[in-house]
Amino acid sequence: MNKTLLAVIIALAPIAVRAQQPAAPSSSQIAPGTMIQVEMLRDIDAKKAHSDDSFQTRLWEDVTSNGKIILPKKTVIVAHVVEARPRGKDNAESKLTVAFDKALLKDHTELPLHGVVARVQLTPMAVAAGRKKDTQLYSPNAGSTTNIAMPAQLPEAGTGGPDDQLPAPGPTNVRDLNIGVQPDASGTATTLTSSKDDVKLKRYATLDVRIAQ
Repeated sequence: MNKTLLAVIIALAPIAVRAQQPAAPSSSQIAPGTMIQVEMLRDIDAKKAHSDDSFQTRLWEDVTSNGKIILPKKTVIVAHVVEARPRGKDNAESKLTVAFDKALLKDHTELPLHGVVARVQLTPMAVAAGRKKDTQLYSPNAGSTTNIAMPAQLPEAGTGGPDDQLPAPGPTNVRDLNIGVQPDASGTATTLTSSKDDVKLKRYATLDVRIAQ
């Protein structure tokens, strides 16, 4: 083979490979206003959290556009604490401001992703605990948004016995009305408030997040 032709083929090979690779998803592919649901992977407490603390959530369902999956379920969505303020003598209200930053894709690339929290939902374990005969902390209707209080302690799943009926983590559609939601004007952060106790996003709680522009 002609050496010059061989050199051209070698030079063009990387370009051909890149052309065959699917384009990475872009945040612009997610229409502003799209609602996603993410699950907390650990507790974030206004009493213990600090500004710039990072935390992870997990996407509960696929995010699609025009029939294509942009973000598959279980994608990790990273957020951080903007400000945390516990209740105290000078603060009648606890505040926790959070912002979503990016999605971590399976190929280890990062996708910028910003949104505001529209609703905080109780953990499925908390709802199940409230359905016990001697407990009246929750509405028996899983779709209800009536006033609901979080119990001080919850039974642990996997302990055995007739009361071990706690479900797997996941969405509940039961709003935690102890936490107020105040999206900021920029659409990139949300302030969560409570006048009853320090704001706490518990592990396995789910958040409805509206994608910002």
